Amino acid sequence: MEVELLPILFGLFLLSVVGLILSRFLKLPGVLGILLVGVIVRLSFDYFDFSFLPVNLVDGLAKVGIMFLLFLLGEEFSLRGLGEKWRLYLFLAFGQIILTIILGLGILKLVGLGTQIAMILSMSLAVSSTAVVVKLLEEKGKLQTVSGRTLIGWLLVQDLAVVPMFIFLSFLGGKVSVSHTGFIWWGLLIVVIGISFWLKKLIDYLAKKFAMETIVLLAAGLAIGMGLLFEKVGLSLALGGFWAGVMLSESNEKYEITAKLGSLRDLFAGVFFLSLGFSISLVAVANYWRLVMLLVFVFGLIKVGVSLAGLLWWKIHPRVALTVAIYLFEAGEFALILGQEANSKGLLSSDYLSVLIAVVVISMLILPVLLLFEEKLYFCLRRVWRGKEENLMDLELGNDNFSSGVVLLGFGRVGSFVGEKLFRSGRGLVVVDYDLNVVEKLKRRGVKAIYGDALEMEVLKAAGVGQAKVMVIAVPEAKLVKKIIEMAKKINPGIKILARAHRRSEMKEFVSSGARKCVLVEESVGRLMHGYVKKFLRSK
Repeated sequence: MEVELLPILFGLFLLSVVGLILSRFLKLPGVLGILLVGVIVRLSFDYFDFSFLPVNLVDGLAKVGIMFLLFLLGEEFSLRGLGEKWRLYLFLAFGQIILTIILGLGILKLVGLGTQIAMILSMSLAVSSTAVVVKLLEEKGKLQTVSGRTLIGWLLVQDLAVVPMFIFLSFLGGKVSVSHTGFIWWGLLIVVIGISFWLKKLIDYLAKKFAMETIVLLAAGLAIGMGLLFEKVGLSLALGGFWAGVMLSESNEKYEITAKLGSLRDLFAGVFFLSLGFSISLVAVANYWRLVMLLVFVFGLIKVGVSLAGLLWWKIHPRVALTVAIYLFEAGEFALILGQEANSKGLLSSDYLSVLIAVVVISMLILPVLLLFEEKLYFCLRRVWRGKEENLMDLELGNDNFSSGVVLLGFGRVGSFVGEKLFRSGRGLVVVDYDLNVVEKLKRRGVKAIYGDALEMEVLKAAGVGQAKVMVIAVPEAKLVKKIIEMAKKINPGIKILARAHRRSEMKEFVSSGARKCVLVEESVGRLMHGYVKKFLRSK
């Protein structure tokens, strides 16, 4: 039967848009909205006995989406991108993945699953969703906090760990070519990888001679070509795309390439998640519902427990450690990609793929509910961990000179600017932050700094809030700011409190709680830019 490509593409892209709109109304991650639409379409096909959907074509388009997803991930590959804490991210994130796989494999073997299926499920569920976590962090205003930055670095390492998992699946599937022809393809692949290290110079040269559209088309062609070459040697199209991205990761044009090809990736990635919705069997999910719930909570709790223990052992503040650990509870889109790859290689049955899809969906739905209990869980953790942290709170404040000083809570992007000005002016200043690295650097410079959580009454008292004239709250989380203001007023009713806010509703709430003045960050920047515009218009 002849298949017309354009109507199929139109239908698939339209369904993806419907899924994104649905996710917006239901306040779900976009991935879940597209999956849900795919499931609905699958049920409709089953009910009306429709059989015109070209499964092979959809699967092919889905593979293209995964390839471009890995291609752009390869472009971002850089240890420098992890920042100064790259050792923490590499050691703890890889350690969490390995321990999750080992513990998960052991538990699944105990409940009767075969080694191969248990291994594939354990690998897939050892990583979390970058897209979902970033979205939740943005909604809660935590993206630029210590917790947010730690999570982004952690998730980047998790994304990169998917690559060796793909290689493992290729060898597990026994499809790596070792024939005479296969050796020829392997030789060609090695040659291409060898010359790829000179690709940066070629791309930079072509960028000077040709329009940027030429470079973007060359990059897309390179991703597809490397994908096909990797397939020839028995590896996957996605791995080829990843290596093509690595080849371009040091080029000066990579950001333009990412911007241009990002939309293409999103289009075909939408097709991939639709195809998963088409392939899910609700009968299999119903039959294996006990296994589904076991996988959701066992792997979620393993990831939370292992990451929390690792972060606390690394002397990360309990608040940061708990936040990072909770956000890692859910399974991610790469679990679906690995599951689909294993299914295409005959390593994972369609029923177990349906189970894996259900686990990812349920874990993503549980995470926002789990975050509602973050504060209660934190105070429970503090009661257990308090004694282990007392040695870090080693400041002896409360001298007479500090009575005219300032307490600064938070030394991030905003707090560091305020703190530097105050420190240079010679005024009495004490900084409170729960990033131990920041505190140690400040102490080496002679700045009075205390490691701790500003929500702790003991920390505020140790920082000298009872004697200070001014307290500046530079932490971005609005929910925490109100509590800090109320606690500070109990310690020192006369203290003048300056807080940052992002909305007028927050500003009114902070003032009513006792803040003397609130600064609307975005509005202040807007006023400053407007002033420059007027100045430019007046100038000749």
